[in-house]
Amino acid sequence: MDWEAGIYPGFHIDEQDKAFRVNDALAVLEKAWTGETFSHKGEYFQFFDVKLEMLPKQKEVPTWIGTLSPRGAEFVAKVGYSIYGRSLCGEQVYFRVERNN
Repeated sequence: MDWEAGIYPGFHIDEQDKAFRVNDALAVLEKAWTGETFSHKGEYFQFFDVKLEMLPKQKEVPTWIGTLSPRGAEFVAKVGYSIYGRSLCGEQVYFRVERNN
């Protein structure tokens, strides 16, 4: 159980779904940051014909994903986001994996 596990019951959210919810939210953000009108019909979030009116200044928005598991780190590295986590000795770890597009 992670540090924030106590928050899930209050929102009627299954803790086991948190990674899938984050992935769905990231898909929405990536679409929104293009500046184009988009729709998204994910498992957790649905938006239809929306457009972000104020775009980020950066061409690529720095996005950091927190993870404590090797599986989470593999996913974050695969999609090319920066990782925030803790090492096994308790130190904070920050690193960025460059996308190979």
